[in-house]
Amino acid sequence: MSTSSPSDLEGFFQDYQSELLARLKRIVGCADTAADLAQETYLRLMRTPHVRDIAHPRAYLHRIATNLALDHLRKEKLRLPLHATLEDASVVPSSAPAPLDEIYGKQRLAVFQDAFQSLEATTRNVLWLRRVQGCSHEVIADRLKLTKRQVENHLAKALYHCQKALDDEAGA
Repeated sequence: MSTSSPSDLEGFFQDYQSELLARLKRIVGCADTAADLAQETYLRLMRTPHVRDIAHPRAYLHRIATNLALDHLRKEKLRLPLHATLEDASVVPSSAPAPLDEIYGKQRLAVFQDAFQSLEATTRNVLWLRRVQGCSHEVIADRLKLTKRQVENHLAKALYHCQKALDDEAGA
């Protein structure tokens, strides 16, 4: 750069403006933002004292523009959460059930527990051994001194009783 007068700076800037705009557009991805940043680059260049003393003015111009573009990207990154909708902001990702689902689940569990406790002892034991302990019908029959057919009948009776209690609660 030969002089530091505003008219010479303007000419210098005009010489490199197209490559500067292309560089800025590559960095920020928006032509309008690149144009704004190019104007800001020009203003910063105008405010730079001792412009004549800069050894590599083209590199200096590109450094100003790149720094402005990076600052712009940082600001945009910080601004993104502010653009979230109120609905998005109110939702906090969680694997826990929704409060209403949890209440409903607790009510159904209480109904099931009441139904389970109201079963006759042998029927309750058959259901417990099959569904909780995972025992086969043969093992249950052997433990409770029942036939395999009796185990199946007790299990069917228990399942029907508990399901009916849950259905009645849901219909109530």
